[in-house]
Amino acid sequence: MAAVELKVSEIIRDFPDCPQREMALRALRKGHSDLAQEWLAALAQMIDEGRASNVHHSLVDSKRRA
Repeated sequence: MAAVELKVSEIIRDFPDCPQREMALRALRKGHSDLAQEWLAALAQMIDEGRASNVHHSLVDSKRRA
């Protein structure tokens, strides 16, 4: 499989702010591009299945209900 060059700016632009994106960014910054690709693939699958959500928004909503 050919290596795909990942860029932090593209990940931030193309994926929602969520724990999976942060894990991918952390892996990429530590030089683990293969692990970053796995996190992004999992996130893309979650988005396709409608399971990805922005954690920040859910925390804000829960605070508003309290």
